[in-house]
Amino acid sequence: RWLYFLSLMSGMLLQTECRDFRESILGVMPHHW
Repeated sequence: RWLYFLSLMSGMLLQTECRDFRESILGVMPHHW
């Protein structure tokens, strides 16, 4: 059950923090997206 909570938390972190991280990656590796 804690694994589901962990995946849910990581999902919210991906929605918020990965946005800036994805934009920085886009400048380096645009062909991956």
